[in-house]
Amino acid sequence: MQVSVEKLEGLERKLTISVDSSAVDKAVDKKIAEFSKTAKIDGFRPGKIPTRVLKERFGGAAQQEAMSDIIQESYQEALAETKINPVAMPSVELAESKDGEFVYTATVEVYPEIELADMSTYSVNQESVSISEEDIDGVIDKLKAQKAGWEDIEREAQEGDQITIDFVGSIDGKEFDGGKSDDAKIVIGSKSMIPGFETGLIGLKTGEASTITCEFPKKYKTEDLAGKEAEFVIKVINVEAPKMPEVDEQFIKNFGVEDGTLESFRAEVKSNMKRELDDALKNKNKKNVMDALLENNSIDAPKAMVDEEIKALKENIKQYTQQESEFDDALFIDEASRRVRLGLIISKIIDVEKVTADEEKVKKAVDDIAAPYNDPQEVVSYYFSQPNMLKNVGAMVVEEEVVDLILSKANVTVVEKSYQDVIVAQ
Repeated sequence: MQVSVEKLEGLERKLTISVDSSAVDKAVDKKIAEFSKTAKIDGFRPGKIPTRVLKERFGGAAQQEAMSDIIQESYQEALAETKINPVAMPSVELAESKDGEFVYTATVEVYPEIELADMSTYSVNQESVSISEEDIDGVIDKLKAQKAGWEDIEREAQEGDQITIDFVGSIDGKEFDGGKSDDAKIVIGSKSMIPGFETGLIGLKTGEASTITCEFPKKYKTEDLAGKEAEFVIKVINVEAPKMPEVDEQFIKNFGVEDGTLESFRAEVKSNMKRELDDALKNKNKKNVMDALLENNSIDAPKAMVDEEIKALKENIKQYTQQESEFDDALFIDEASRRVRLGLIISKIIDVEKVTADEEKVKKAVDDIAAPYNDPQEVVSYYFSQPNMLKNVGAMVVEEEVVDLILSKANVTVVEKSYQDVIVAQ
């Protein structure tokens, strides 16, 4: 067997493999011998059919199967000889055979060669946040808004108010299905109506009437209305403003703080804020490390791996949205390529640096996963009884170990951020 390698575009390689024709002839004879054991031809007893007759009847099939076997065996030998590590199955084409040789080509993608950059040259930002008393006040205001009631007002409606209206919609002077409602309660600014409708309610008072003109979105769910201009005749029944509750003992107890004191409530709010903030910072700072990995280690992503990652991303979207719609691959290609390249670089670091999942850290990771549940120990026991789930946790821990390793060697700059900057940016 002879093999030559041609470098094509990107990560593609074309192997030209030549095999002595005598090997093919022997493989064909072997297949014919196999056929002779089971073949049935009228006029001949099983196992007694002449080779000439067998070749006439089964020669084509024997040739195809023999060539398939030869290709499989010689391809594996060629990979070992050339030390090529293919990403996926090859694209095989028969080539013009030479005298005494059977020739074919196998085109494959290979894994990129990765020369890791010195981690001490990385520049990585790590964000830091201190929770202020004003931040706590802001979260408590949001909790108050969740429990807010409504009270009648005489002033003009403004954003955040709840307005009760009767309305009738028409297009070109004709009412349309679904365009009429009585006693409809709308919170101005909630974006529950089509663009322009809610802003048209601002400034109206109880008992007033008005006409609003606005346009349905071009991709509206009802195709007959999409992109059309509609006119709505409005009559205001009532205008209400939010009525915020007092942060008293009962209010505090409603959030699970048994002693009902403001001090305990603020401590509980801060604790919950810190938990959410820690998760957000961990994700953000991990992304900064991953960005540094890609900036300092430029590699190509094998197309076959990117295609598989695109399929996985599309399937996740379908499951999340519960939709069977087909999505364009172009929407996912950048994220898929990023994931593939990161996976290859991290795998190389794990191999070079001998990174492993520490048993105690795996246990802690499982404990953290179980913590929010009513019976954490039950969840922990379940994880440790499921090897695949535990393996996934181990992979997560190894990745975190890689992040910690990079941070221990890189040039790290701590960037102070506000609580809102980090939480809102999630």
